Amino acid sequence: MPSLLHEGIVELFRSRPEIAAPLLATTVEPELLKGAHPAVESATFDQSRPPAYNADLALVFRRHAAPVLAVIIEVQLRRRGNKLLVWPVYAAATRARLACPVVVMVVCISKSVARWAAHVVRLGPGANTFQAWVVGPSASLGMLPADEIASLPELAVLHALASARTPQALDAARVAVRAISVLDGHQVRFWYDLLCSALGRAAREALEEEMIQANPKHDTPAVRKWMAIGREEGREEGREEGREEGREEGREEGEARGVALGRAEALLEVLSARSVEISKKQRATVLACTDLPTLETWIRRAASATRASEVFK
Repeated sequence: MPSLLHEGIVELFRSRPEIAAPLLATTVEPELLKGAHPAVESATFDQSRPPAYNADLALVFRRHAAPVLAVIIEVQLRRRGNKLLVWPVYAAATRARLACPVVVMVVCISKSVARWAAHVVRLGPGANTFQAWVVGPSASLGMLPADEIASLPELAVLHALASARTPQALDAARVAVRAISVLDGHQVRFWYDLLCSALGRAAREALEEEMIQANPKHDTPAVRKWMAIGREEGREEGREEGREEGREEGREEGEARGVALGRAEALLEVLSARSVEISKKQRATVLACTDLPTLETWIRRAASATRASEVFK
């Protein structure tokens, strides 16, 4: 099952397809995309017989309704040998369907996975080969101008995710935090939580400390916008219960409850951002849930859901 990080990266492109354009700058002729606008389309590649193949996302750049470039986006967090054989299928099926140039863009946040994904796949004798366009820490993302990264919030988040395990992690995270501040509260919380989930402990704690110093009053909307609510409320609840029932036991119990509440609120924000309506009963069920695996499953489903029944199966 795809991880929250995997689905979050896919959501970056689904939310703002335009971020694909600068990532293609060194592989696609600028004139090809001039005046063209991208949109999300079906990422299912059916054959006359099973199996059917499903990519993570498909974008099609169109000019005056005519397709000029198709971009198949695959998020790859680890090596999977069969993917090198499946990606050419995506390219061929899309080329046959749309009759326009096709790029299979593989997004990686690990340098080793990026190197693997960049392998040339031999399809037959001679020059019959395929190679995906890899976006990763030192490829495409690492070469983008800083001002271009900062100008597109979702691109800044993607760059920060790819830098999360590098010495530049904290600097990239700061740029992303500044960039997403222009978005609405639900989106800010979702992208911030996604970023924190990828950062190492030292970078994450340093970033959170900077947020606290920027506004030390934890109850204000400004700080709630930046902090992981579940983690902070869990600690506070744990401290209160610790005074009454035993400090250590109370802190652990309070943190667990706070983390669950944080994930529940994150789920509701994802659903809201995707305009998925839920009933009052479903909302109450979400907020009352303390089982983290269940909440994470719901969040992963919500990242691509169009209705509540797809989340609460």
